[in-house]
Amino acid sequence: MSQPTLTMGVKKLEEEMGVKLFDRSKKPLNTTAAGQGIVAQARHILRGVNNLKAYVSDDYNNLTGEFRLAVIPTLAPYFIPKWLPVIAETLPNVQLDIREMTTSEIVHAFVREEIDLALLSTPLVEKGLREIPLFHEPFHLFSSEVKTADIVPQVKAGELNAAGLILLEEGHCFRDQMLSLCGNRPPKKSEPFRYLSGSIESIKNLIKQGRGSTLVPELAINSQDDATYVAPFRDPIPSREISLVCHETFTQEMLLKQLEKSAKSVIPEHFEKQSPRFRVEWK
Repeated sequence: MSQPTLTMGVKKLEEEMGVKLFDRSKKPLNTTAAGQGIVAQARHILRGVNNLKAYVSDDYNNLTGEFRLAVIPTLAPYFIPKWLPVIAETLPNVQLDIREMTTSEIVHAFVREEIDLALLSTPLVEKGLREIPLFHEPFHLFSSEVKTADIVPQVKAGELNAAGLILLEEGHCFRDQMLSLCGNRPPKKSEPFRYLSGSIESIKNLIKQGRGSTLVPELAINSQDDATYVAPFRDPIPSREISLVCHETFTQEMLLKQLEKSAKSVIPEHFEKQSPRFRVEWK
């Protein structure tokens, strides 16, 4: 659609509805207060129409389609490579377009109808979203001091001190979970540098050079060398809940069940057991 045609269409819609949808006095162009509500309702209607089409065409014996899946960066590099081969085998006619996003980006993407599904740490407690818990992933201390210790220490969550911890940059839910284990106390400066990273692997490599400590989810311990830097927590073991999330109106129930089943098939058995552990929420 050309720009003049779009402009005329919007103007005609405003005349029919009797409200101004866009504030043309500002650049960039933005919606008015009334326009924001109407756009939100329009998205809701379009989602309902698309879901109705999906419901009518849903073939329980032949799942097909293209779906947009978002995954948090602290899970994607460790879980997705294990999970995708199972998806390819069990759902050969399903195309997943996967992208990494932080939790806040995922929530906004759901509002803007930019994604269909997400894998992230829950609970979100966001209106309109459905959470399907998949597993509980334990946390471990990853420290240069463990490597040189004669006896591997055990850590108690309540005694963990933020001083000396290297954290992910702000915006990552795993950073918030780490701080919550330290009583939400920000780390004191203990190094002559400030390192901001969104990568667990970058922080692990820094620690392997003798710098500080961090927390890692268990799936991020992916080599024998990694294991020599790891100290376990004493009971109750802190963990994060990982869930499959979609809109409440998402109608592909068989797809959700297959994705849930396949996800649980590639994680360690103890991930599905919650006790004796406590869940660390992201906010």
